[in-house]
Amino acid sequence: MARDAMGLLLDEIRAYLQASGQFTTAPVRGGEPGPNDKPPMVILTHASQIRARRTGVTTQRFNARSYGTTPQSASQLAGLVSDALHDVGPRVGSGAECNRTGIWSTSEEVGAQAGRDPDTDWPYELAVYNAQVAAVGV
Repeated sequence: MARDAMGLLLDEIRAYLQASGQFTTAPVRGGEPGPNDKPPMVILTHASQIRARRTGVTTQRFNARSYGTTPQSASQLAGLVSDALHDVGPRVGSGAECNRTGIWSTSEEVGAQAGRDPDTDWPYELAVYNAQVAAVGV
């Protein structure tokens, strides 16, 4: 059973937004928006997982949907998420959600694609990220 990298990635996005001073109050969640959430916000979901049994590493793929109040703010938020996750090297999570999860690297597989949520009509940009994750805690 592989370690789940989502908690660590959520923590990294939150920390990057805080450090950037932009979108500091935007919800950053895994799965679905909360009942009172509205843009700007980031929703991270699992897309797939491929395991390499002999190496103890899995490739976990995540969809990051960055919602904005305008297409421009969605694009700006997606750029910050990319800055937080793309081409980031080895690290180990220490928070409650990600205790001892080791990630070798994360990379943006598919750059942000603009769209509109069919239920809410909110503009968003969707990007896909790969995380190379240790199968056991480190």
